[in-house]
Amino acid sequence: ADGVIVYAVYKGKNKEKGQDKEKLVLIRQYRSTINDFIYEFPAGLVDAGEDFKTAGKRELKEETGLDFEPFFTTVGMTDESCGTVYGYAYGEPSKEGQEATEEIDIVLADRDEVRRILKEERVAIMCAYMLMHFLHSEEGEALSFLEEREDD
Repeated sequence: ADGVIVYAVYKGKNKEKGQDKEKLVLIRQYRSTINDFIYEFPAGLVDAGEDFKTAGKRELKEETGLDFEPFFTTVGMTDESCGTVYGYAYGEPSKEGQEATEEIDIVLADRDEVRRILKEERVAIMCAYMLMHFLHSEEGEALSFLEEREDD
């Protein structure tokens, strides 16, 4: 794979209810081609000698400071060879690993924020599609769309 896209579910404590609340890890990045910010999943190129799972872990760490444990992968459906890794992110968000030329905000979006982003913001098409999966999942089941169902 030439590149990798990271779909990471972040679980943080909901202080009011004392339980985990799922959030998606997104970035809001300036893209000169559109002269604006756009919401995307963390992503990047696969380095020489690196598989795309390793690249996903590295890219998430560089762009958000979060650690990542991938567990399911698929090849992207674009004219470039791009893998998507799915899993859970943990740790404290940080911009420390970002390059000086990158203008990236780290976004941990719960379902309410995902709805707002889809209604009000510019969103990359692959990101929008995956955000809709997140919205239609049950709390605690953000990655359930990856499971094989008997009725399929």
